[in-house]
Amino acid sequence: MFGEPCPWSGPSATMALAGPGQPRAQLTRCCLMGRGISEPRAQRANLAAGGTPQPQLRRRPLLNRPVVSLLLSLGCAAAASSAEPKPRRAPAAVVLLHGSGDSGKGLQRYLRAVDGGQFLDRLQISGVETVFPDSGLRPYSLAGGQRMAIWFDRTGLPPSAPEDTASVEDSVSRLVCVLDQLKSDGIPASRIAVGGFSMGGGIALQLALRHPEKLGAVFALSSFLCDDAAVYRQLEAGGAAGAAGTSWPPTFMAHGQADDFIRIAWAEATARRLRGLGLPVQFAALPGVRHELVKEEIRMLGDWLWQTIGLEPGLEKADL
Repeated sequence: MFGEPCPWSGPSATMALAGPGQPRAQLTRCCLMGRGISEPRAQRANLAAGGTPQPQLRRRPLLNRPVVSLLLSLGCAAAASSAEPKPRRAPAAVVLLHGSGDSGKGLQRYLRAVDGGQFLDRLQISGVETVFPDSGLRPYSLAGGQRMAIWFDRTGLPPSAPEDTASVEDSVSRLVCVLDQLKSDGIPASRIAVGGFSMGGGIALQLALRHPEKLGAVFALSSFLCDDAAVYRQLEAGGAAGAAGTSWPPTFMAHGQADDFIRIAWAEATARRLRGLGLPVQFAALPGVRHELVKEEIRMLGDWLWQTIGLEPGLEKADL
């Protein structure tokens, strides 16, 4: 091969040509780069004495270095042009938002405890960035005004309670900054999914409409929107076709049928109202599941994300 020593040069080559018991002086010598094979002095003396001519190796010209270099360069260029790398898909990110009283780290640990880390490992293997923001502390009316880790305040739990739009807008503004950072890192909005559990899912739905660009996906697990949520008014003012076509991403909602804290009826009402405005919402009711995350739910979410934002091909669940 090019770049390796000539296989017929050096002492080892001389011994290979000689054969057992043959004197080295009577061997021909291979020279590098076209110098050919020369007769040894003993051969010429033998001919002058009228001896029998010994078989001679025919000289075979070799290519000189410039020609070899030219052919190599042409060959490499041809190989490169015929094997252009396929363009990779743009990177992706999933932003996961915790429930009330929790934290980003807490949600991360919770997800790993539920399915043994399969969901998060699957994202990591596919090169998907995962972000677990913290809500920060604010007074929570349902806890007597105590400062808690919540995304927005509530004066009542059922959807009939009025929305505290000011605290919703404050958290949305801070989350938009998180998405802006992801976009500055080269991840387009169309490849960013946002979602969460309980209150985290609620703020994800709020964020999806308010973000200036259409996101790749939004998901809400055991979540709902208040009946008077400002997001409904914005959707109605903008028109269903406009909202569904330009600003609202595909949506996945899942809820436990046995949830006695956040009622499944509240989530179903949210899904129906969004669908009535022409938005693409997929809803999964989970039999026997309470206000919690379960393995089957996380598996369903993972499969939906893979189809919706189009992660790297060839990475199936069996690869994990």
